Amino acid sequence: MSTAQPPLNGNKENRSDFAMRITRSFGPPGMIVVSGHVLQGCVSKGQVVEWVSDYARQHTTCLGIFLNNVEKEQACESSAEVDIYLPLSVSEPLRGSLLATPETVSLYARFMGDLEASAVLNNNARAELLFPTYVVTAEIRLPDGQENLQPEDRVEGAEFRLVRPSTLRAGEIFAIRLNGRLVGTGTIKTLTDRNA
Repeated sequence: MSTAQPPLNGNKENRSDFAMRITRSFGPPGMIVVSGHVLQGCVSKGQVVEWVSDYARQHTTCLGIFLNNVEKEQACESSAEVDIYLPLSVSEPLRGSLLATPETVSLYARFMGDLEASAVLNNNARAELLFPTYVVTAEIRLPDGQENLQPEDRVEGAEFRLVRPSTLRAGEIFAIRLNGRLVGTGTIKTLTDRNA
């Protein structure tokens, strides 16, 4: 199975644009450090980047980059976790938000996806979608008049309508939680309803 991901904005073909999903953040005096894996492109010390969450976006400058506790001038797409130092003026970055090349990330209110049920899942259910570093709430609409899915049922082309637009990527895998129980898994196939 390929781990290649399409560009973050869902439409651009420029994979040189930098993007990193934030997995944690902490703050030594005078700055904030965000950690994560570079999903695409490269980031350099001194580069202007944009912090994007579901409710805010703000430009800031990369003050330092550390990879395996060694200071670097640049970090590129890899499996290693990277620490990026940002000025304190940026709002506290939240786990799951993105750090990216300015103006390359969009928020999405809807997506189409495939899902597999592990428990009964009704059409129009409002559920939490659990991604590795963030959670979003969505209404799940099953295709072609299906009223529900039974355990082990699989469906392609389900529509997910988010309560609040979020930074999403095609290909991301998530679990579905309903009333405190895991009821299935899914994969984002197509992003729609882009907000700037």
